[in-house]
Amino acid sequence: MDHRGVFAPCLVTTDRRLGHLWIFTLLAVLCCLLSYSAVNAGNDSKGVWNLTLVILGASGIATGRHLFFNDNRDNLARIAIVAALLFPVYAACQLVPLPETLLRIVSPTRGEMTSSLRAMIPSLRFAPITVGPTRTWLHLSRIVAYALLFVSVREIARRAKDHPWLPTIPIMLVGGFEAALGLYQFFGGDGSPSGTYASRDHFAGCLEMTWPFAIAYGVSPLARVNWIEARR
Repeated sequence: MDHRGVFAPCLVTTDRRLGHLWIFTLLAVLCCLLSYSAVNAGNDSKGVWNLTLVILGASGIATGRHLFFNDNRDNLARIAIVAALLFPVYAACQLVPLPETLLRIVSPTRGEMTSSLRAMIPSLRFAPITVGPTRTWLHLSRIVAYALLFVSVREIARRAKDHPWLPTIPIMLVGGFEAALGLYQFFGGDGSPSGTYASRDHFAGCLEMTWPFAIAYGVSPLARVNWIEARR
């Protein structure tokens, strides 16, 4: 007797519950990361960035099997994920040492610089495209974080098709808090609202990212009603 058919409904239900648990866990992680960044005034220090990268990296590893080993994923979704991951690969290519001949083809200016340096360093035969490897490594880590964040949000949106507004919860919560704090600072006599940010430019950027979602969420019920009436 084949017991797989008997237990198939239970396995499907368990898989869905685990999928929902994973979605809400990942969403909670993104909320915490965005809140942590906002509370630290958008701090660009190494400590804040390192902690953010570690958490995003752990989330990416934990969800790796959902990205490539899901049988329900279509080819277009796989292409989108691979395209997003190609950005870190492109940045990493700047760090690969190349022979001077190839370097002159890829980056003529960098090739001339390498040729000039060879007069002082005769053994110099290979050089990367970047002129600042340390800075490139730093920005490579950030690009990896951006790619992981994009893939994570896309995965949440894909798995929460019945709840399309779910991926916007982190930015809506943080943006709403920043807006409320800004109003309190303005009417409280400060006269220079900046939320938790040290720079008002960063504060304005946070609000600019939030208000389109807030407006669209308020307008969406009207559009839904019009769509239902058009279907009748």
